[in-house]
Amino acid sequence: SRATPALPYVSGVGWRFEYAPGGAPDREVMDRVVKDRPVLLMSICGQCGWINTRAAELLEERNPQALGRLAPRLDASGACTGALDHFHSFSPLDFFSEEEIAPVFETAVPEAIAAVMDEAVSAGVTAMDDVQFYRPFVPYVIKYRESGIFDKVRLRGSLYVDPHDLEDEGRLRDDLAWWKDTAGESDERLTLGKSVKFYIDGTVGNRTSFFLEPYCDDPSYYGRPDWTQEDFDRVIEIADGMHLQTCTHAIGDAGIR
Repeated sequence: SRATPALPYVSGVGWRFEYAPGGAPDREVMDRVVKDRPVLLMSICGQCGWINTRAAELLEERNPQALGRLAPRLDASGACTGALDHFHSFSPLDFFSEEEIAPVFETAVPEAIAAVMDEAVSAGVTAMDDVQFYRPFVPYVIKYRESGIFDKVRLRGSLYVDPHDLEDEGRLRDDLAWWKDTAGESDERLTLGKSVKFYIDGTVGNRTSFFLEPYCDDPSYYGRPDWTQEDFDRVIEIADGMHLQTCTHAIGDAGIR
């Protein structure tokens, strides 16, 4: 929307982009299409993102620490190329105020959720898990529930825990304690405060899956885990000690092991 240029949302996109096999799209390609306002796109796998120069500048200005969590690919000068390898960690409220994001969260998001709920029910799916809740988004989920958006289904949410969260264990424990308290908001349709979500590795498409054997086009590269074994053992110990179920994404055989 040109009326709200700070909001990096694009809908109805029908573009086709081509780039070198094994490569990733960069911001210069996006700039040739949209240069005057920030744009953020998520791949269908949900793991990687693509941003233009205006978006890169905005995210860096607003919250460089949160941008770092998205694992931006950097060029030789240290600047973001426009590809984000951990875009699954993106939360709009890390970069935009509630006032800025309100037009999206008050209309577009609940409308999209309602459409997905209706489609699921039409296919006979009436129970589901959303395994990536963010703390700032939970009040909106509760608000959506009150509007009746989940009346046709049963939904269970899991709080996403990023590897960087372990850097401040005290804050992590506070967040998990808060999450457990949200169980009091649960009802017969919505379950909160029972489980947490981790990623061990990423996806094959952007070469972030962690394998026992190297990638076929690079015998020196095995992918990479999101956690060290020591840190993952520790965060599981914390979550288990708080009686929280742990749900972990893993794709590569080394990550699974």
